[in-house]
Amino acid sequence: MNDSETKKWLYRSIIAYVLIMTCVYPLWMQNGYSDLDYAKFSFFRLASVVFIVITVLASVYINYFKERKGFSIIEQIKSFSVTDGFVLAYLCVSVLSSLLSEYRTDTWWGTPGWYMGLLSQLLFCGVYFCISRFFRYSPKMLYPILTTAFIVFIIALMQCMGLDPFNLYKGMDNLQKSEFLSTIGQKTWFSSYVVQVFPFIVYLYLKEEKRILCVIWAVLSVLISCVICSTQSDSTYIGVGLGLLVLLRYSLEDKTRILRLIEIGMLMFISFGVMGMIYRSREVSITDMMFEEEPFTMFLTDIKISGSILAVFLIVYFLIKTEKEGSFIDKYKNRIWIGFLLMAAVPTMIFAICSLSVFNDEWGNHRGFIWKIAFQTYTQENMKEWFIGVGPDMFDLATQKNYHNEIHRMWGDIHIPNAHNEWLNMLLTQGLLGLVAYIGIFVSAINAGIKKAKSIPMIYPIVAAVIAYMGHNFFCYQQCIGTSLVFILLGILSYSVAN
Repeated sequence: MNDSETKKWLYRSIIAYVLIMTCVYPLWMQNGYSDLDYAKFSFFRLASVVFIVITVLASVYINYFKERKGFSIIEQIKSFSVTDGFVLAYLCVSVLSSLLSEYRTDTWWGTPGWYMGLLSQLLFCGVYFCISRFFRYSPKMLYPILTTAFIVFIIALMQCMGLDPFNLYKGMDNLQKSEFLSTIGQKTWFSSYVVQVFPFIVYLYLKEEKRILCVIWAVLSVLISCVICSTQSDSTYIGVGLGLLVLLRYSLEDKTRILRLIEIGMLMFISFGVMGMIYRSREVSITDMMFEEEPFTMFLTDIKISGSILAVFLIVYFLIKTEKEGSFIDKYKNRIWIGFLLMAAVPTMIFAICSLSVFNDEWGNHRGFIWKIAFQTYTQENMKEWFIGVGPDMFDLATQKNYHNEIHRMWGDIHIPNAHNEWLNMLLTQGLLGLVAYIGIFVSAINAGIKKAKSIPMIYPIVAAVIAYMGHNFFCYQQCIGTSLVFILLGILSYSVAN
């Protein structure tokens, strides 16, 4: 096998891993929802370990036996991007945090049922480095990935309509049913998947020239819009909204794209309105117990609200459609972009201020209580824990040490595995240094991507998905579905920027 053939096999193995994790992994289940968390983690662990080992061995073979380049630490450091540096720093802090943790025997696997210990952090970083060095993108990859997404979403929609064709809810009561969706598992895991897939569907619709494919992406947009309501999660709307803001910037460069983005908006609010009518017309729904607890879902699925927003979209669509080419949008696109940012930022600030005024233990489905004990636990730790944390995925053990009675009074025998805020959780588990490095990974990758996006449009949906994940996980947490996907995207983004 010659040098070029060896490299081709290396590139193919990386594409194979990406397709396995995006096409097979979302559908992988064992014994329904019972022990699904371990089944998903085991799949992620095995696939990622095999992938990293093969990539490293192939890279060593090519560089040191075929090309005989040798190894230079200085050259390797010079080739590092800012994002690479943050990933390496995060990796080092995670290892140090684990080794010096008083719970070091538990940090390797992490909390049972979540498995976000040191092993997962090593795999996230290893996958990032392998993909960012050797990935080769092909637009055709999105077709099987979105075919899998279609299957995942159609199962979720059927479940929300009271159908369970694959017997996934067998033996579960209504409360348990309300916590799981499709082949992904828990609703928060599902919503994390949704917000990262959605930007790619919208992007393809914006740029597609073939009518039949436009219809397919439009149908998929309707399906995912219906599913967004089904997640019953406010964080889903936050993630989707942030992703759409990024794609708005891409759309403003072309009149056809901005019209298509408005079409997506209209399809979304038609879907919201229809789903609202269906939910409210049914006496019993699997999701009834969750439905009225989520303000965004109740607001956006109200037929009066969704109808009013749809009417606004129609008016704007007509005005842009009849506008002469190269006038208002071309002249004021930067101001339009800033205006939409302000429209998103101002209500967010008002919501944050109002939330602070009523912040208590029950706020945000008891996130107020969890965030309070998370911050108090952090402030009560010693200097070492302030900087490197109590250990990866050790939130439960750390908070139980000082707040066992309070947690028991609030939740009974249920343990709290994380802070339900990825960034606050990172502060406690990997400390201030870990948090800075972790945020740095995302911010530096997004910044580099935005600078290159105009010349490489495919970067837009990747940046949108990463930002959507960040917004979504302000109220959620790391897990082996959403976080594994975002590190794959970060690796692809880093490769796209560098090459």
